[in-house]
Amino acid sequence: MSALRDAPCQQPSSAAIIHSIVNMFTVPFRSSSCIEKLEVNPFFGVVKCTFKDGYTYEYDNVSKRAILNLLFNPNMSLGFWVNTNLVNTSRTDYACVDFSV
Repeated sequence: MSALRDAPCQQPSSAAIIHSIVNMFTVPFRSSSCIEKLEVNPFFGVVKCTFKDGYTYEYDNVSKRAILNLLFNPNMSLGFWVNTNLVNTSRTDYACVDFSV
């Protein structure tokens, strides 16, 4: 997780802005010790994750099947899902898009 915090926040690309505006769904609240908010786009395979420490990262090339599984399984742990499908995988690309305390 520390590698993510070392990456400087940057402006999202125009493509990222377009699919952030279109069809981003907020995952219903589930208690989590590290995830503040999770927004997903199952059509483009994009996830925007806001951690409780204030950092927001946007992940591209996320498994669309995993996103749909998260949306349709309300008992799934957000932390487990984020670690498995966003942080601990070589499949996704990410960028820090915001920091607010």
